[in-house]
Amino acid sequence: GQPYEKDLLLTIYPDGVDEFWTDDTTLYVELINPCDGQYVHVVIYDGFYKYDFADDILQFRRAYTGGVRDCVDNKASAEHLVFPIDRVSPQCSFVTSTYANPVKILVTDPVDTVFQHTYKQGSGVDVNSFKITENGVEVTSFTYKSATNILTYTPTVSGPIEVVVTVKDMMGNEGGIEFNNWDQDADGPEITWTSLTEKPIRISITDAMSGVDWSTLKFYEDGLLICEGLDCTDEAVVIDATSGVIEYSQPAGRIHVEIQVRDNAGNLSDADFYTEEENLAFMDPHNYPNPFDPREGRTTIDPGLSKSAYVTVKIYDFAGEYVATIVTNQYVSTSEYLYWDGTSEGGTEVANGTYLCYIKAKDSNGATKTAVIKITVLKQDK
Repeated sequence: GQPYEKDLLLTIYPDGVDEFWTDDTTLYVELINPCDGQYVHVVIYDGFYKYDFADDILQFRRAYTGGVRDCVDNKASAEHLVFPIDRVSPQCSFVTSTYANPVKILVTDPVDTVFQHTYKQGSGVDVNSFKITENGVEVTSFTYKSATNILTYTPTVSGPIEVVVTVKDMMGNEGGIEFNNWDQDADGPEITWTSLTEKPIRISITDAMSGVDWSTLKFYEDGLLICEGLDCTDEAVVIDATSGVIEYSQPAGRIHVEIQVRDNAGNLSDADFYTEEENLAFMDPHNYPNPFDPREGRTTIDPGLSKSAYVTVKIYDFAGEYVATIVTNQYVSTSEYLYWDGTSEGGTEVANGTYLCYIKAKDSNGATKTAVIKITVLKQDK
C-alpha cells in the first residue's frame, strides 16, 4: 500500500543569468497521496533572482526529470507553483486628508511585477511591525484593521508635527510614509462668533488644515491684551482648546474685541467686533479719514451703535440741502461700517466743504436714536 517513490529532480534553467538561486534558497516539495493520482506540488517560496539586462526580462525554464510514480508504477503528473521571494515593501496612501483627526492610511503589500504568474502574491502586512513617531517620539495612538487594510492614527500633540509611519511585510521589507501638518496650508484659522446679543458670546476658532496653534492666541479688550496663549488674566474669557470655543462674558458697555491667532503652518488670522448692550445708544459715532478727498478714496462711517439696529443714513450740506442717502432701514451690527464716496445722489462729486451726516437707528424693541456727525470734504489741488 505504500507508494513506490523515485527521486524527483527539479532543474531551473535561467536564460542569460549567471546566478539564480543562492544558498538561502528554500524549496518546499509536497507529495500529496500519489497512490490516488493526486498532483505533486513543487512550491518555491524563496530565492534570489537577477535581471537579464539584455532583454530587460527575467526568463527561466522549469524541467522535471525522473518524477514520482504511484504504487503500480504510473508516473504522476506535476503542478508547479511559483512564489518568488517578496522583495517589494508595503505601500501607504492617504484615505483622509493629512490634516484630518484622525488620519486614515491605506496599507497594502503589492505584488512584485517582475514575475507574472497566476499564483504569485505579496507576503502580506506584518500587523505587529507598525511604528509611528511624532517629531521623533514614538506614539501608540493608532489602530490597524486587517479586514480593511486601514491604519487609523490620532495625533497626540499640538503645534507643528512631523509624522513618520513605518511598516514591514512578512518578509521584512520596510515601507511607510512621512508627512507633516503644515505643508500646503496657506490659509489661517477661521474665526467666527455667535450673535453678539448672546451672553456669553461663543467665539469659534477652527483650522481644517494644519490645526490651530493655541500658543499664539492673543485676545484684546479695548486694546488691552488680556489673554496670551491659553493664559488669561480676565475671568470673562474661558478658552476650551479641545472644542475650539472661547466663551466671552463681556462687561457692560460697548467693548472692542480683537483676536489674533496662527495655525500650525504659521498663517495668521485676526478678527474684531464690538459687543452689544441691552439698550440702544450711540457710542462716539464718527468717520475717518476726516477731512477726506473723494478723488483718493471714500470715508468710513462708524455709527458707534451700542447694539444692532435698523439704520438710515443721509448726507446734507451745511445749508441743510439734501445731498445723498447712504442706507435706508438697513440692519447694521455694532461691528459694521458704512461708507460715503463723496458724491451726490446723482453721482456728481460734491464741492469742498463740511457736510452733515444724519444717522437714525431703531432696534428690534422699537427704541429709536438719532445722531449727527460732521464730514469735511477737502480736495487737494493737483
